[in-house]
Amino acid sequence: MAHNIQILENGEGCFVECTHYGEIAPAWHGLGKHFDDPMTIEFAMKNSHADFTVNKQPVVGLTPEIVEMMNNGGMINASELSKHIISNYTCNMRMDNNQVCAITSDKYGLIQNIEAFHFIYNICGMADDAPVIDTMGVLSDGTTFASIRMKNIYDLGKNDEVDMYLIVRNSFNNKEAFSVIASPVRVVCQNTLNASFRHASARKTFKHTKNVGARLDAELAAKTLGFYDTYKEAFAENMERLKSVKLTDKDCEKIICRSLMSDEIYKTYVESGFNAQCEDLSTRTKNSIANALEVLNAGVGQRECKDKGTGLWLYNGITTLHANHLHYKDQEKKFDSIFGGSADAHQQIAFNEIMKLAA
Repeated sequence: MAHNIQILENGEGCFVECTHYGEIAPAWHGLGKHFDDPMTIEFAMKNSHADFTVNKQPVVGLTPEIVEMMNNGGMINASELSKHIISNYTCNMRMDNNQVCAITSDKYGLIQNIEAFHFIYNICGMADDAPVIDTMGVLSDGTTFASIRMKNIYDLGKNDEVDMYLIVRNSFNNKEAFSVIASPVRVVCQNTLNASFRHASARKTFKHTKNVGARLDAELAAKTLGFYDTYKEAFAENMERLKSVKLTDKDCEKIICRSLMSDEIYKTYVESGFNAQCEDLSTRTKNSIANALEVLNAGVGQRECKDKGTGLWLYNGITTLHANHLHYKDQEKKFDSIFGGSADAHQQIAFNEIMKLAA
């Protein structure tokens, strides 16, 4: 989320969350006002101010002379105004506050928030899960997002479970597709274990084609649920594969360095004979690796992990580094990093490197 949460004139932030967690919560928490109980779609939309609609308006190009005339109190009639409409483009405008979300091609298809979230309602219903919204928010550019907690999908060990979330994003610009992201979260430490697997992506996207809103029906919801089920099965399978990989301390160091270092810095590390304290590495790099190794052994959730010395233990250590031990400017920066940003990339590199050893 590269934009800030929308703030209303009264200072209220357009974000709601359920506070049924302890001190540690998923990456998208901590951004706004809280409610003690799980929320329905309607309640969340109303209280996060996501219950707005967006309409297409004509784009009008006015000459400097007309602008000056109007600034001086002059009027322009509809017939004259129509001569200045720019064809093939529309202005996507929020009807609640007249905010312009974007100027797009007239072929751009709008998905209203109520359509987007009821689409997810259908998915949750098919999965035999009550469609309860965990968080919902509106960004300053009109983009909306929500998280839905699904059932427990995997047990790492005694009292060590993984829950699945669906993260939904809907926008009104020409930069983002409507997306549904499957995000496994380890309950004990709230690590986001959202790796993409060879045969199962963690993300389902829908381009804003002309009739995209009409396509968000029960049939498409069923297909999306299929993507969720496929990913859920792949997740369990790959967690077992991670468990099977036995690692030495040096293996762990190499994979951490590969995931955190740029290609150029990693080349220096390799050329030094895999010496994480070599003189050619900066103090900052050395400290970041030392910190990662410390988190691996004693970070949040690491002592509870029953599979020390395995690929799963290492992967969880790297995710807990980003989820619980690194400092971010704010919660939005943390969300950005873990969902599609640098933390996501580092975790995926680590996962891929560990899986090479499982082949």
